[in-house]
Amino acid sequence: MANPIVYHYHHTTGVYLNAASEADPDPMDEGNWLYPADTTTKVPPNVPNPKTQHAVFADGAWAVQTIPPPPKPTHAENVANAPKNRLVRGPQISDVLTGQTVDRG
Repeated sequence: MANPIVYHYHHTTGVYLNAASEADPDPMDEGNWLYPADTTTKVPPNVPNPKTQHAVFADGAWAVQTIPPPPKPTHAENVANAPKNRLVRGPQISDVLTGQTVDRG
């Protein structure tokens, strides 16, 4: 008997990854197979629109689901990812000891 093909899925989301390997024979129990973690021998379904859908393995079966939109970035992420040369400078103040203008931003 040929080694069964196993289909890999993401360990937390269940999203199909690939069919990159075969199960290995169990050296301790002839006739049985060793399967990698987060795999199944069930063939994933065809995904009609791969740009907006993906196959997900959950509760022992495959399903086609719509890919959720990415989460909106938080204000802190927007500031962190903003181009540095486009940030507005803060108000200018004068240092009373040196007389130099200092940027408070």
